[in-house]
Amino acid sequence: MNAGVQSGTAAGAERFCVNRIDHTGFTVSSLEDSLAFWVDALGFKHLYTWTFETAPFIEEMVGVPGAALRLAMVEGPGHRIELLEYTSPNDRQLYKPRSCDVGSVHLAFMSTTWMRCWLVSQA
Repeated sequence: MNAGVQSGTAAGAERFCVNRIDHTGFTVSSLEDSLAFWVDALGFKHLYTWTFETAPFIEEMVGVPGAALRLAMVEGPGHRIELLEYTSPNDRQLYKPRSCDVGSVHLAFMSTTWMRCWLVSQA
C-alpha cells in the first residue's frame, strides 16, 4: 500500500490515513549489547538515548505499572528502530517465542554486504 492511502475498517466506521511508519520498537535485555549490534554490526546511526524513571506518564504510556526504562533510537536506510531496556518492574520476563508462536515477529533487510555485517558481529 502506498503511503498516504486511506485504509478502511468495518462498514460505517471512521476511516484513517497512515502517512508513514515512524519506527519499530523492540524490548531488549541489554541496551549496550543491542546498540553494538545495530550500530557497529549493521551500520545504523545512534540518534539518542533517554532514561525514564517510574512515573505515571511512563506507566500510562507503556501500560505497565511501575515501569522504568532506557530507550535508544537508531536509524538505518528508510527506517528507525527503537530499543527499549526496561529496568523495572522486577517481575518482567524473558520471552523466547518460536517463529510459529503468536506474537513472534521479524524484520527483513535487503543487503549486498551481509558477510561484512556478520564478520563485524562476530568480532
